[in-house]
Amino acid sequence: MIPLAEALRSVYAAARLARLDASALALFDCSREGAVRSFFAAVLLAPVILAMVALDTAQDPPGAGFLQIVVVESLTYLISWTAFLAVMSVLVGPLGRQDRFFHLVVAYNWSAVIQVALLTPVELVNRFALLPGPLADLLVLVAGAAVLTYLWFVIKASLDLTGPTAALLVVLDLAMALSITDWSQSLLGG
Repeated sequence: MIPLAEALRSVYAAARLARLDASALALFDCSREGAVRSFFAAVLLAPVILAMVALDTAQDPPGAGFLQIVVVESLTYLISWTAFLAVMSVLVGPLGRQDRFFHLVVAYNWSAVIQVALLTPVELVNRFALLPGPLADLLVLVAGAAVLTYLWFVIKASLDLTGPTAALLVVLDLAMALSITDWSQSLLGG
């Protein structure tokens, strides 16, 4: 468990990063311990993700049993939180940014709170057809572009990279996320 003050400060810092404010990085605890504690964001978001998985399963049941769904979705969640950062732990060396790795871990993890806060309502609007098709598609497109821009800025600012290098890392993160989703769906018979 982490102190409430640190969690609130970190979410606030992540929200400031969403406004493209690089000075927000100073609000994070970017030590090794702060990086470990930043995974608490996964705990905070787990109920939201669980609710979305339950909604998915209720609306479009996979060809898998309950236990298989629980195991696969749990593994998917764990892998989703660690895969990109594991790859980045190797890539920071060639990028010459080893000293900023914990900055990335902390900012990346806490930025997930802001991403989920934006994408969950968009997903619900889309899922329940609360907007006509073209408007829903536009909303998804705009939200997706906003999240990718935000992720680009988080990576760029936390590692102090050029824009194009950060963009390549966003593409890597997106490709990994899509691969993890495909893997998960294949295990569930989807």
